[in-house]
Amino acid sequence: MRISGIEYLSKEDIEARSRTLLSQFNPKCFQALQNIPMRKLCDYLTGAFGLSFNLKAALGYTADRSKILGTYCPVNKRVSIDMSIAWHEDRLNFTLAHEIGHWALHSKVKILNCSSNNFTDTEYGLTADRKKINTDADRMEWQANHFAACLLMPAGVVKEVLLKVLQKTSSLAKDGRIYLDELQYSVSDFKNIIKSLSDFFSVSPQAMEYRLNELDLII
Repeated sequence: MRISGIEYLSKEDIEARSRTLLSQFNPKCFQALQNIPMRKLCDYLTGAFGLSFNLKAALGYTADRSKILGTYCPVNKRVSIDMSIAWHEDRLNFTLAHEIGHWALHSKVKILNCSSNNFTDTEYGLTADRKKINTDADRMEWQANHFAACLLMPAGVVKEVLLKVLQKTSSLAKDGRIYLDELQYSVSDFKNIIKSLSDFFSVSPQAMEYRLNELDLII
Protein backbone atom coordinates (compact mmCIF):
# COMPACT_ATOMS: atom_id res chain seq x y z
CA MET A 1 0.00 0.00 0.00
CA ARG A 2 1.39 3.38 -1.05
CA ILE A 3 0.36 6.45 0.93
CA SER A 4 1.19 10.15 1.01
CA GLY A 5 0.75 12.94 3.50
CA ILE A 6 1.76 11.11 6.67
CA GLU A 7 3.41 13.20 9.39
CA TYR A 8 6.54 11.97 11.16
CA LEU A 9 5.28 12.10 14.74
CA SER A 10 7.23 11.23 17.87
CA LYS A 11 5.77 9.34 20.81
CA GLU A 12 5.59 12.66 22.65
CA ASP A 13 3.69 14.29 19.78
CA ILE A 14 1.13 11.49 19.76
CA GLU A 15 0.78 11.53 23.54
CA ALA A 16 0.13 15.28 23.41
CA ARG A 17 -2.61 14.88 20.80
CA SER A 18 -4.33 12.18 22.82
CA ARG A 19 -4.19 14.42 25.90
CA THR A 20 -5.72 17.29 23.94
CA LEU A 21 -8.62 15.10 22.84
CA LEU A 22 -9.22 13.76 26.35
CA SER A 23 -9.06 17.29 27.77
CA GLN A 24 -11.70 18.42 25.31
CA PHE A 25 -13.85 15.40 26.14
CA ASN A 26 -13.52 15.62 29.93
CA PRO A 27 -10.64 17.34 31.80
CA LYS A 28 -11.42 15.19 34.83
CA CYS A 29 -10.03 12.17 32.96
CA PHE A 30 -6.64 13.05 34.39
CA GLN A 31 -7.86 13.70 37.93
CA ALA A 32 -10.06 10.71 38.76
CA LEU A 33 -8.74 7.16 38.97
CA GLN A 34 -11.06 5.66 36.38
CA ASN A 35 -10.82 4.17 32.92
CA ILE A 36 -11.83 6.04 29.79
CA PRO A 37 -15.55 5.49 29.02
CA MET A 38 -15.22 4.72 25.31
CA ARG A 39 -18.97 4.75 24.55
CA LYS A 40 -19.29 8.24 26.05
CA LEU A 41 -16.20 9.35 24.14
CA CYS A 42 -17.83 8.11 20.92
CA ASP A 43 -20.97 10.08 21.74
CA TYR A 44 -18.81 13.17 22.30
CA LEU A 45 -16.99 12.72 18.98
CA THR A 46 -20.32 12.36 17.20
CA GLY A 47 -21.68 15.55 18.69
CA ALA A 48 -18.51 17.64 18.50
CA PHE A 49 -16.92 16.45 15.24
CA GLY A 50 -19.58 14.54 13.31
CA LEU A 51 -18.03 11.09 13.57
CA SER A 52 -20.36 8.11 13.35
CA PHE A 53 -19.81 4.64 14.79
CA ASN A 54 -21.00 1.14 13.91
CA LEU A 55 -19.75 -1.25 16.59
CA LYS A 56 -21.37 -4.39 15.14
CA ALA A 57 -20.43 -4.28 11.47
CA ALA A 58 -19.81 -7.26 9.19
CA LEU A 59 -16.43 -6.23 7.77
CA GLY A 60 -15.36 -9.49 6.17
CA TYR A 61 -11.82 -10.24 5.02
CA THR A 62 -9.01 -8.68 3.02
CA ALA A 63 -7.86 -10.13 -0.31
CA ASP A 64 -5.31 -12.28 1.55
CA ARG A 65 -8.08 -13.59 3.87
CA SER A 66 -7.03 -11.60 6.95
CA LYS A 67 -10.00 -10.78 9.19
CA ILE A 68 -10.87 -7.09 9.13
CA LEU A 69 -11.41 -5.86 12.70
CA GLY A 70 -11.91 -2.15 12.13
CA THR A 71 -12.15 0.53 9.46
CA TYR A 72 -12.22 4.30 9.26
CA CYS A 73 -13.76 6.06 6.26
CA PRO A 74 -12.58 9.71 6.03
CA VAL A 75 -15.22 10.67 3.45
CA ASN A 76 -18.15 10.21 5.84
CA LYS A 77 -16.06 10.13 9.06
CA ARG A 78 -17.38 6.68 9.93
CA VAL A 79 -15.70 4.19 12.26
CA SER A 80 -16.77 0.56 11.93
CA ILE A 81 -15.84 -2.31 14.25
CA ASP A 82 -16.37 -5.94 13.28
CA MET A 83 -19.08 -7.80 15.17
CA SER A 84 -16.62 -10.61 15.99
CA ILE A 85 -15.06 -8.47 18.74
CA ALA A 86 -18.21 -6.65 19.86
CA TRP A 87 -18.42 -8.64 23.11
CA HIS A 88 -14.68 -8.62 23.86
CA GLU A 89 -14.33 -5.31 25.68
CA ASP A 90 -10.54 -5.18 25.68
CA ARG A 91 -10.22 -5.83 21.93
CA LEU A 92 -13.20 -3.60 21.14
CA ASN A 93 -11.75 -0.70 23.12
CA PHE A 94 -8.30 -0.90 21.53
CA THR A 95 -9.62 -1.29 17.99
CA LEU A 96 -12.01 1.60 18.53
CA ALA A 97 -9.23 3.79 19.94
CA HIS A 98 -6.99 2.79 17.01
CA GLU A 99 -9.59 3.91 14.47
CA ILE A 100 -10.11 7.17 16.37
CA GLY A 101 -6.33 7.54 16.08
CA HIS A 102 -6.60 7.39 12.28
CA TRP A 103 -9.16 10.18 12.43
CA ALA A 104 -7.06 12.29 14.81
CA LEU A 105 -3.68 11.78 13.11
CA HIS A 106 -4.25 10.92 9.47
CA SER A 107 -6.89 13.28 8.09
CA LYS A 108 -4.44 14.45 5.39
CA VAL A 109 -3.20 10.99 4.43
CA LYS A 110 -4.05 9.74 0.94
CA ILE A 111 -3.95 6.07 -0.01
CA LEU A 112 -2.57 5.92 -3.55
CA ASN A 113 -3.57 3.49 -6.32
CA CYS A 114 -6.71 2.55 -4.41
CA SER A 115 -10.38 3.03 -5.31
CA SER A 116 -11.16 4.27 -1.78
CA ASN A 117 -9.27 6.15 0.91
CA ASN A 118 -10.56 3.94 3.73
CA PHE A 119 -8.27 2.77 6.52
CA THR A 120 -8.69 -0.99 6.96
CA ASP A 121 -7.19 -2.74 9.97
CA THR A 122 -6.51 -6.40 10.62
CA GLU A 123 -4.84 -8.13 13.56
CA TYR A 124 -1.46 -7.39 11.95
CA GLY A 125 -2.01 -3.64 11.83
CA LEU A 126 -3.36 -3.57 15.37
CA THR A 127 -0.11 -5.06 16.70
CA ALA A 128 2.28 -2.87 14.69
CA ASP A 129 5.45 -2.17 16.66
CA ARG A 130 7.72 0.85 16.25
CA LYS A 131 10.70 -1.51 15.94
CA LYS A 132 9.18 -2.95 12.74
CA ILE A 133 8.58 0.24 10.75
CA ASN A 134 9.72 -0.43 7.20
CA THR A 135 7.13 1.55 5.23
CA ASP A 136 4.91 4.59 5.62
CA ALA A 137 1.99 2.20 6.07
CA ASP A 138 3.82 0.59 9.01
CA ARG A 139 4.45 4.05 10.46
CA MET A 140 0.80 4.99 10.13
CA GLU A 141 -0.35 1.84 11.93
CA TRP A 142 2.22 2.30 14.70
CA GLN A 143 1.05 5.89 15.18
CA ALA A 144 -2.58 4.78 15.48
CA ASN A 145 -1.58 2.03 17.92
CA HIS A 146 0.41 4.40 20.11
CA PHE A 147 -2.43 6.92 20.06
CA ALA A 148 -4.79 4.15 21.19
CA ALA A 149 -2.49 3.21 24.07
CA CYS A 150 -2.19 6.85 25.18
CA LEU A 151 -5.94 7.40 24.89
CA LEU A 152 -6.96 4.32 26.86
CA MET A 153 -4.12 4.47 29.38
CA PRO A 154 -3.17 8.11 30.11
CA ALA A 155 0.35 8.25 31.54
CA GLY A 156 -0.50 10.04 34.78
CA VAL A 157 -3.43 7.77 35.57
CA VAL A 158 -1.36 4.65 34.82
CA LYS A 159 1.32 5.78 37.27
CA GLU A 160 -1.19 6.52 40.03
CA VAL A 161 -3.07 3.24 39.62
CA LEU A 162 0.19 1.29 39.41
CA LEU A 163 1.36 2.84 42.68
CA LYS A 164 -1.79 1.69 44.42
CA VAL A 165 -1.44 -1.82 43.01
CA LEU A 166 2.24 -2.00 43.98
CA GLN A 167 1.43 -1.15 47.59
CA LYS A 168 -0.12 -4.62 47.74
CA THR A 169 2.85 -6.29 46.01
CA SER A 170 5.90 -4.96 47.82
CA SER A 171 8.25 -7.66 46.48
CA LEU A 172 8.35 -5.89 43.10
CA ALA A 173 7.82 -2.28 44.15
CA LYS A 174 10.34 0.54 44.23
CA ASP A 175 9.83 4.20 43.39
CA GLY A 176 6.48 3.45 41.74
CA ARG A 177 8.00 1.08 39.18
CA ILE A 178 8.06 -2.68 38.71
CA TYR A 179 11.38 -4.41 39.36
CA LEU A 180 11.11 -7.85 37.81
CA ASP A 181 13.58 -10.71 38.17
CA GLU A 182 13.40 -14.32 37.09
CA LEU A 183 12.35 -15.73 40.46
CA GLN A 184 9.08 -17.60 40.14
CA TYR A 185 7.25 -15.62 42.80
CA SER A 186 8.19 -12.39 41.07
CA VAL A 187 6.85 -13.64 37.75
CA SER A 188 3.63 -14.64 39.47
CA ASP A 189 3.36 -11.23 41.16
CA PHE A 190 4.05 -9.54 37.82
CA LYS A 191 1.22 -11.43 36.10
CA ASN A 192 -1.13 -10.44 38.92
CA ILE A 193 -0.12 -6.79 38.58
CA ILE A 194 -0.70 -6.85 34.82
CA LYS A 195 -4.09 -8.48 35.30
CA SER A 196 -5.15 -5.90 37.90
CA LEU A 197 -4.11 -3.03 35.65
CA SER A 198 -5.54 -4.47 32.43
CA ASP A 199 -8.85 -5.14 34.18
CA PHE A 200 -8.91 -1.57 35.49
CA PHE A 201 -8.23 0.02 32.08
CA SER A 202 -10.32 -2.55 30.13
CA VAL A 203 -7.46 -3.46 27.82
CA SER A 204 -5.64 -6.70 27.07
CA PRO A 205 -2.67 -7.78 29.24
CA GLN A 206 -0.44 -7.40 26.16
CA ALA A 207 -1.53 -3.79 25.62
CA MET A 208 -1.06 -3.04 29.31
CA GLU A 209 2.47 -4.47 29.39
CA TYR A 210 3.36 -2.54 26.22
CA ARG A 211 2.20 0.71 27.81
CA LEU A 212 4.15 0.10 31.02
CA ASN A 213 7.29 -0.54 29.00
CA GLU A 214 6.70 2.63 26.95
CA LEU A 215 6.50 4.60 30.19
CA ASP A 216 9.67 2.96 31.58
CA LEU A 217 7.70 1.52 34.48
CA ILE A 218 9.11 -1.99 34.14
CA ILE A 219 12.77 -2.47 35.09
